[in-house]
Amino acid sequence: MMYAQQLLHKVRHFFVPPFCRFCKRFLSDDLVFCVHCFDLIEPLVTTMVQITRTVDMKVFSIGAYHFPLKLLILAKSWSDRTAARQLGMLSWSMTDLKFHQFDVIVPVPLYWSRRSQRGFNQAEIMARTISLLSSKPVLNLVKRRKATPFQSLLPAAQRQLNVEDAFQLNEQYISECAGKNILFVDDLMTTGATLHAMGKIVLPLNPASLSAMVGARVI
Repeated sequence: MMYAQQLLHKVRHFFVPPFCRFCKRFLSDDLVFCVHCFDLIEPLVTTMVQITRTVDMKVFSIGAYHFPLKLLILAKSWSDRTAARQLGMLSWSMTDLKFHQFDVIVPVPLYWSRRSQRGFNQAEIMARTISLLSSKPVLNLVKRRKATPFQSLLPAAQRQLNVEDAFQLNEQYISECAGKNILFVDDLMTTGATLHAMGKIVLPLNPASLSAMVGARVI
């Protein structure tokens, strides 16, 4: 079985060789970026989003919202699921998330009309990739109850108001998430307003901790 998998891997590489997502240079291994483009990623230390006076959320990110990471995040606009999976892989390999304690993974949801238009939720694909690497379950604990304008198109002062009352708990998963260490996943963090709203909506479940993994942060 292992020999067959290795043979299939070699055949796939022969017909569809891996290439750097940014500069398009061919690669010898299944990597997202070449060494040069990896060096262009600006790493960031973890930050905190304050949910209440006593509850904070630690936020991990692969790096700053610049190229080449920006390319993977913008790829959702042309329905590129591979880019979302690569963001999940980089989230695990390039951050301290793998050393962090979490019990369940909750993707930031899209409203049904936007998900239908795009065909998928990039945050959910990221979450499922992290789930495969961590063996932690993905649970759609939070639902989006109304459509909202893109956060990136709004002034910073309006973003908190934009997502106010935008989310609600999915009763199907409440018992599985109560008292757990919850990890939220999203592709991009701008001011943190979305993660703040997500954190507030799950507070009635008395989570042991709240944290988040984002593909990139605007700095």
